[in-house]
Formats: sequence, C-alpha cells, structure tokens
Amino acid sequence: MEKNEGTKTMDNDLYEAAVKGDSAILANAAVRGDECTETKANLIHIAVRHERYDFIETTLGKFPHLVCQRNSDDNTPFHIAAEMGNTRILDLLVNCYNKAALEGLAPWREKNLEGNTPLHVALIHAKLQLANNLVMIDPELTG
Repeated sequence: MEKNEGTKTMDNDLYEAAVKGDSAILANAAVRGDECTETKANLIHIAVRHERYDFIETTLGKFPHLVCQRNSDDNTPFHIAAEMGNTRILDLLVNCYNKAALEGLAPWREKNLEGNTPLHVALIHAKLQLANNLVMIDPELTG
C-alpha cells in the first residue's frame, strides 16, 4: 500500500462534506476519489475520524481502493477506526476490503510510521472491543 502520490488537493467543500457525512457531493463528476488533504488524508480517513458511516459506505462503493490508502503518518483508515474505537465502521472497512479483493498485505496488518498496526492503535487508545474484533478477524495478529 502506498501513500497518495500524485493526488489532487481536496477543496474545502469536499472536506466539509466528508466531515458532515454529506454524500450528495459524490454525485459531482469532478469528484475523482483521489483528493487528499495536506496530510494525505483521503475522504475515508476524514469520514472515519468523524464517524460518518453512511458517507464511508457510499464513498467506498465508488472508490473501494481508498480503504487501503495511507496518509502522511502511514495510517490507513483502519488505524483511524482503531483510534476511534468504532466497531461498526471497522466491520464496514473489512467488508469493503474483502469485497474489493484488493491485493497486498491486509490493511489491519499494516504498520504506520510509529510501527503500530491498527491492533496496537486500538490498545494504545484503550479501545478493547475494537481490538478484540481485530483479533477475531485475524487471530494471527497476536502471534
């Protein structure tokens, strides 16, 4: 998985839509899915941080590859979900990843710049239910 290189800078309207969960903006033909903030956060990173389930679901329906992209800290959306502790969003991300049959290391096994996987992030932030769900998804995470 790579950082979002060669991407388009996200405008304020698109950023605000991700924060507020306004999926209507995705109907705009100008939205390509490769837009990022200065910290390389994509639409999914932002929506996960603000726990906008419906927006995440709609966006991943159009741009499933976003589920694996990294921001400038090498965090995938799974790292952000682990920090937030939202198990419903974690399940959505896992289902999208599995449905899209994307190649490479599973995003819940990826390490960020600090060397932490989403499991580590969940434990650091005391999100024990999410940590447990990650282990249920991939029991080898504890090995």
